[in-house]
Amino acid sequence: MASVYRAEHIYSGTAFAIKVLLKEHSENAEMAARFQREVQAYRHVQHPHVAAALDFGRLDDGCMYMVLEYMRG
Repeated sequence: MASVYRAEHIYSGTAFAIKVLLKEHSENAEMAARFQREVQAYRHVQHPHVAAALDFGRLDDGCMYMVLEYMRG
């Protein structure tokens, strides 16, 4: 359904997790809406064992993504 990557901010060196919804799912209206609900759910949960959602959007190729707090393990 999605791929998750570890990324580093180019200036601060801070690590983030970037979840990218696969293109075929990003183009599916139902799956895209589900992904957006997932982002909203992350934004409302504050717990030390749940990564915080920091940003979301679409890449140039149309794939949806969300930027999450990086948590080791």
